[in-house]
Amino acid sequence: MGRRAAIEAAGGDPSQLQGYDDLLEPNMDPEAWIPASRELLFLNEAARIADCQHFGLIQANFQDALTVMGNICYAVQTSADVRSALQNLISHSSAINQGINITLHTEQGRAFWGVTCGLEALHPTHHQADLLTALGLKLIRTIWHPEWTPDAVYLTHAAPGDTRPYVEFFGCPVYFNWDRNYLVFPATLLDQPLSSANPSLHRLVTDYLRSKQPSLADNISEQVSVVIEQAMLTGDCSIEKVAAAFATSKRTLQRRLAAAGLVYSRLVNDVRFKIAKRYLSESDGSLSALADMLCYSSISAFSIAFRRNFDMSPREWRTARQKVRVSS
Repeated sequence: MGRRAAIEAAGGDPSQLQGYDDLLEPNMDPEAWIPASRELLFLNEAARIADCQHFGLIQANFQDALTVMGNICYAVQTSADVRSALQNLISHSSAINQGINITLHTEQGRAFWGVTCGLEALHPTHHQADLLTALGLKLIRTIWHPEWTPDAVYLTHAAPGDTRPYVEFFGCPVYFNWDRNYLVFPATLLDQPLSSANPSLHRLVTDYLRSKQPSLADNISEQVSVVIEQAMLTGDCSIEKVAAAFATSKRTLQRRLAAAGLVYSRLVNDVRFKIAKRYLSESDGSLSALADMLCYSSISAFSIAFRRNFDMSPREWRTARQKVRVSS
C-alpha cells in the first residue's frame, strides 16, 4: 500500500516508526480486518516523524483507490453508473476495515459524498480524514474520468498553516472546520454510465460478496459474536455496524436476537470480556490499549465494567492469572 514510500516522500525516515512493521509490509492482505485505532495511530505517528501536516494526501498518492477495497472493487468497477458504483461501495463498506461510515446524498442539485471517521473521541483523525477524502477523489477519477475535479471539498479539521497542498491535490476550493468530510459535485454526475460496466460480471461479483456475508440462519449467538469481535477491531461495534455486516437493519437484528432470547448489549459484553481475559492472561500490554481495543470511551469505563463482572480490577485479575501461571 505504499506506506513506507509515502513516509519517505513526505521527508520522513520509516525506520523511526517503531512497532508498525506489519502495516509497512507491501504484501499485506487487503481483505484483513485492521484495527482502526492502529491505522489512526500509524498515520499520526508517520505524520509526526515526517513533520508533514498533509501526510494523508501524500499517502493517498501511493494507494490505489480500487485495490484498497479488496474484492469489493469489482462490484464498484462493473456497476452501471457512478451512482450505483458509490452505492455498492456503501452497501459493502462494513467489510472494509477503515473504521468509517460512508454516505451519499443529494441536495438542491448537488451530490455530497461523505466519510465520517469512527474514532474522533479517542484519537486525532486529521490525517485519516485527508486520506479517505483523497481516496474518494481518486476513486471517482478511476471509474469516471482521470481529470475530474469536485466543485468543493469540506474537511472537519482546522486549516493547516499551508493550505496549498490541499488546493493542488483536489483542484478546487477546500474548506476547513466543517461538520463532516465531503466531496461536493453536481448530482448529474451520478447518472453518468461507466465504460467498465459489465452486468453479467457484476451479478457474479455481487452474488459472491453476498455469499461471503455472515448469515443469521443458524446459531445466531455465535455468528453475531464473531462479527462483533471483528467490528470491535474497526473501533465501531455498534449494532448498526454489525447489522450492516449481515446486510440487514438494526431493527431486524434486534428482533432476531429477541426471538432467540438474546440481547445485543449482553453479547457485546460477553465478547469484550472474552477478549479482555485473553489479553490480560497472555499479554503485558497497557490497559489503556485494551480499553481502546474494546471500544470503551476511557480506561476508567473499562475498569468499572470489568470490576462489576469479576469483582476485581483488570490489574488485579492479571496479577492473579500470572501467579497461577507461575505456580503451574
